[in-house]
Amino acid sequence: MTDAAEDVRPLLRVRQVREFTDAPVDPAALDAVADAARWSGSSRNSQPWRFIVIREPATLRALAEAGLPQTRSLATARAAIAIALPTEPGRRVVHGYDEGRAAERMLIAASLLDLAAGIAWI
Repeated sequence: MTDAAEDVRPLLRVRQVREFTDAPVDPAALDAVADAARWSGSSRNSQPWRFIVIREPATLRALAEAGLPQTRSLATARAAIAIALPTEPGRRVVHGYDEGRAAERMLIAASLLDLAAGIAWI
């Protein structure tokens, strides 16, 4: 029998990162992170999200310089995955919950792959 506290320990090591190294990010790792998020649960299995992988330095810089405090950490990121949601009237709150589940799944997947990750909303 295993120790339950030890089994969940990897979840306790997941961190929100705001500064990144300049180490390259393996495209296969980005795909794995997005795929883990894609498998997140969603209301009525609607899977309302679209994932956009951003690797272009100019795009990351533009997002970092957008003037929003939560996007400034993108200045040192080598890659990002944006989650886009539809703007259906009456579903925004539900989609917001679904997006939060997918984002948390990305943080966990990145941590399991020894990648630093952070969440920022625009």
